[in-house]
Amino acid sequence: MSTYLISYDLDEVARDGHDNKRVHNAFLAEGARTTYYPADSSPPGYGNPNLPYTCFFAETNVSAGELLNWAEKVIQNQGAKVGRLLVLPVDLSRGSALSNP
Repeated sequence: MSTYLISYDLDEVARDGHDNKRVHNAFLAEGARTTYYPADSSPPGYGNPNLPYTCFFAETNVSAGELLNWAEKVIQNQGAKVGRLLVLPVDLSRGSALSNP
C-alpha cells in the first residue's frame, strides 16, 4: 500500500462558487483524507494567491498514473475543470514530507 499526496486547483470556478465544495466532498466520499494549506505557504507555482488550494492523502495499491486519472475524473464528474493536478508519493512513516524516488 502506497500513500500519495493529491493536490489540485480548479481552472474555473462556477458562478455559484460551490465547485470547490463539491469536489472536496467528492474526494471525501471516495475515501481520501484531506488537509488544507493556505496559498501563502504553498509550494511555488501552486495555489491561487487569493484562495487556498486543497491537498488530499490517498492510500492505494494503484500506480501514480492511475491515481492521477482517477483524481481527474473525480473533479470532472463534479462539472469542474482541472487547473493543476499533482500526485506525489509520500512517506509518512519516516516523518518525511516526500519520499525519495
